[in-house]
Amino acid sequence: MGRHFQTKINCFMYLKRTFFILILVFSINISCSKKHLSTLKNTEWQFYENNISTFEVSIGDWMTYIIKSSFEDHHKPISLSEHRFKIEDKLPFSEIDTWIDYVFKSFLKKGIERTVQNVYDHCSNQNFKVLIDKSYWDTIINFRLLDLPVTNITFEQAKAYIVYKENLLNKCSGNGNKSNYKYHFKCFLPSPQQFDTLLHISDSINIKNCHLFNYKNSLCFECPNAMRTRNHPILRNIGLGPVYVWNYFPEEFGYYNYKGNVAEMTNIKGIAKGGSFLHYASEIDIGKIQSYSKPEPWLGLRVWYKVFKMKS
Repeated sequence: MGRHFQTKINCFMYLKRTFFILILVFSINISCSKKHLSTLKNTEWQFYENNISTFEVSIGDWMTYIIKSSFEDHHKPISLSEHRFKIEDKLPFSEIDTWIDYVFKSFLKKGIERTVQNVYDHCSNQNFKVLIDKSYWDTIINFRLLDLPVTNITFEQAKAYIVYKENLLNKCSGNGNKSNYKYHFKCFLPSPQQFDTLLHISDSINIKNCHLFNYKNSLCFECPNAMRTRNHPILRNIGLGPVYVWNYFPEEFGYYNYKGNVAEMTNIKGIAKGGSFLHYASEIDIGKIQSYSKPEPWLGLRVWYKVFKMKS
C-alpha cells in the first residue's frame, strides 16, 4: 500500500498516495504530483501550475472522504449502517453489481462478526474507527478492492470531493510548517484542453503485443504472466472493467492510467477525457471526448491543483 511520491513542499514529503489506512490499508491521500510543470522563481511568491494527482481517486480515497467529512467524534466506533442519512448524498450510484458496490455495501451491512478498522487523519493525528463485517473486510483486503478507482459518482459529487480535497490540503499545509513560506492550494477539475496538454500520442501495445493500458478488449493471454491475469479476480477484467489505480506503467509525466482504466471528469459537466475499459484505444486521442449524462461504471476523476507559495 502507500505509494510514495514527493513534492517540493516540505510539509508533504512523507504523505502517501492514498488518503486511507483502515489499519494497514487506509491512509490519507494528499493527491500530490511528482512534477511541477511550471514554476515562477526568484519572486516573493511562487505559483506552481497544474500539479496533478499521480493516481485516479480510489475507492479508499472516497471512503476516507465520506468518513472524515461526515463525522467529528473519532473516539467511538462508527457503524455506517446507523448513519446512512449522513452519508447518503456521498455514496456512489449504481444500477449493476460491481466491486465498488461490494465495498460500499460491505460498510453499510450489519454483520454478525464485525471488526474495527481505522481511518487515520495525518493532519490532526486522529483515528476514526469504523465497523465492518470481518468476512467482507477479509475479501476487501485480499482482493485489494480499496485500490480500485471510484466510479458511479455524479459531477456534483466530484465537485464536492474537490472542495474537500482543497480544504484538507490547506489545513495540512499549516500544520507543522516551520519554514518562512506559506502554501495555498487551489484544487480543480481540468478543462478538456488542459487534459489534452499531457495526452501524448503513443502506441497502445509494446513490441510483445502486450497492451500498455486498460481499454476495450485489451486483455492479452499471450503476454507474460497471462495465467496470473486469467486467474486474478480483478485483472481478469482488463478490457471489461476497471483495474487498480496503480496498474500499468506510468505515462511519461509520471501519472498512472492517464489514458485508460476509467475516463476522468473535466470541469464541463457531461464531458470526460481519457479512455476507459469501455473505450477503444482510438477513442482516447487528443481532441476526443467521452460524453456522459449520469453516473457511469467507466467514469471517475483525478485531482488537479495549483500551489501558491508565499512568504510568511
